[in-house]
Parts: sequence; C-alpha cells; structure tokens
Amino acid sequence: MYGGNFSIPEFILKHEKYEKERLKIKRNKYLKRNIYKDNYSFIYFIFLHNINEHVEITTNNFDLLKGQLEELKKNTNNHIKGIILKNVIKSNNNNYSYFSKLYIPITNIYTCMPDNICSREKNKRPE
Repeated sequence: MYGGNFSIPEFILKHEKYEKERLKIKRNKYLKRNIYKDNYSFIYFIFLHNINEHVEITTNNFDLLKGQLEELKKNTNNHIKGIILKNVIKSNNNNYSYFSKLYIPITNIYTCMPDNICSREKNKRPE
C-alpha cells in the first residue's frame, strides 16, 4: 500500500478517460464558438461596407487570399455560412494560385480585412 505496485480498477480508468475526453470536447466547442461569433460579426460589417471591393483573408492554415468580395452564403436560419470571392490570388509561402471563384466557410476564416492598396486609392483626393 505504501509504495508497492497496485493496480487501479479498470472502471476508474475508463471513467477518467471518458471524463478527460468530455472536458476536451467541451473546451474546444467553447473556443470555436467564440471565434465563430467574432468572425461572423466582423465579416458581415466588412461585407456591408466593401461589397464588390477587394479584401484580404487569412485562413486557419495561414494561407493569404486576396480577392473581390462577391456575396455571403447564409443558412436557412439566416446565419452566415461562408463567403464567395472572385478573382482570388492565394499565396502560401512562395506558391501563388489563381481562382476565378472561391467559396470559404466561415469556420475556416482567421482574419478578414479590406485590401490596403484599394482603400488608399479610393480615399485619394482629386487635385
């Protein structure tokens, strides 16, 4: 009992393993839900002010996508499901790819912002 080898009953080990998995899933759901809510409101705001303008999107696996924001895809309960970009340039490390039209699910978006070059040209004052 004091330092000897003793075995833990199997049902306690199973219960511990089950409890750890349950807590891990619960923690992941909480983290994903908060990220989803933040992306949802921010992307909707960007869409309202930049329809048919160029945006930069960083995905969860750190690909940079630059393209023209075309439309939002919504579920039947009116929540944003994803966005559609057209004339997209995808850059990942040294590789570049071009897509004429691309759908990105909302859960795959890490950041979304207007393209700086286009916004600077739009805000230039004519002289």
